[in-house]
Amino acid sequence: MQLGEIPYDAVYPKQDSLDGPVGNYMRLPYGCLRPEGRQMMVNHTGEAYDINSFVFTATDRKASKVALEAASHIYKEPKADLPPPREYSKEPLMTMDGSKLRGAARRMYDDGPVEYFLTGQGAGRGRHGFLHRFARAMWESKYNRSDIVSWTTDLDSRLGLWFQEGPKFSGRRDGQKQIQRIVDDAGSRATH
Repeated sequence: MQLGEIPYDAVYPKQDSLDGPVGNYMRLPYGCLRPEGRQMMVNHTGEAYDINSFVFTATDRKASKVALEAASHIYKEPKADLPPPREYSKEPLMTMDGSKLRGAARRMYDDGPVEYFLTGQGAGRGRHGFLHRFARAMWESKYNRSDIVSWTTDLDSRLGLWFQEGPKFSGRRDGQKQIQRIVDDAGSRATH
């Protein structure tokens, strides 16, 4: 079909009817019993083509070995019609200046903790878990460490809005050191 520059319009093996014309592919009928009007060959006028006539015509018109070998040298591997791969930088188009929150960190800062952080005890829950997840969201949004420490410290001071116990580290002598530990640990767990 490529050599003859014929457009491809196939009848698939399990197809038993056509919406349009037969196309360029001929499927031989199954032997023995078959539904009338299906699984049959037709000639160019649409009339039934008996198997003996087909075999004699095909034998008479078959290509010679020399012609097939000559044609095989003309063949070109088909090319996929996919667009070429794009080369582009994967670096973010903008850098975080630290003065504004975006994404998940913004939602957490504005809306406070979801039910998961408000209920239950243990790793990843409560005030500590919420501050850790907030810092991790900032790392994943490519903020720098000093901005993450600053925003996490500010969020800690607001925890009294959502937690009866109030802030986790605000007012403690080692508060800033604890915030920095949370930020550093969140950075090591963030998916960059």
